[in-house]
Amino acid sequence: MAVGGTAIAAPTIIPASALGRNGTVAPSERIVMGQIGCGRRGHYDLEIFLQQPEVQFAAMCDTRAERREVGKQTVDAKNGNSECKTYRDMFEMLGR
Repeated sequence: MAVGGTAIAAPTIIPASALGRNGTVAPSERIVMGQIGCGRRGHYDLEIFLQQPEVQFAAMCDTRAERREVGKQTVDAKNGNSECKTYRDMFEMLGR
């Protein structure tokens, strides 16, 4: 006795942002970064990278809390959320 399988075709809804439409960058095309050192030069570099639509910062690392927080606030304002992580120790940020 043979048992046959039936595949049902159902429409799949994929958001435009996942495909890189409507002015967004597809997740597969994003460059996710973490920054070590959030002083004057680091903040300048951060501002330059944030102008690139394919760059997304996920973490900020500095030994000084006030520098970490300024970097986090800048990234969170750009991303429209509060998901940027902060680290005091770069080895912790790098997962070592």
